[in-house]
Amino acid sequence: EKVKNVEAICLNVELCIKPEVREEFLDVIRNNKAGSDKEPLCLQYSWGENVNTPNTFHFHEEYIGEEGLAAHNAAPHFAVWEE
Repeated sequence: EKVKNVEAICLNVELCIKPEVREEFLDVIRNNKAGSDKEPLCLQYSWGENVNTPNTFHFHEEYIGEEGLAAHNAAPHFAVWEE
């Protein structure tokens, strides 16, 4: 289903993680993806690992306006990043 033409806030993020926290990181990011997919103002939350550089991850996020980004940042699944 196509999304109507709306002004979106888009983020492209690169994270390089330490190999020793990889499994914990993957658990956190999978939980964050699942929670983000339920947010009504989140249009897209995609992530993947760089094929050439292990433990380097890329994210693409799209939210409807500043409200969408603020809602994402206030969500419980996002709070795990602060721990």
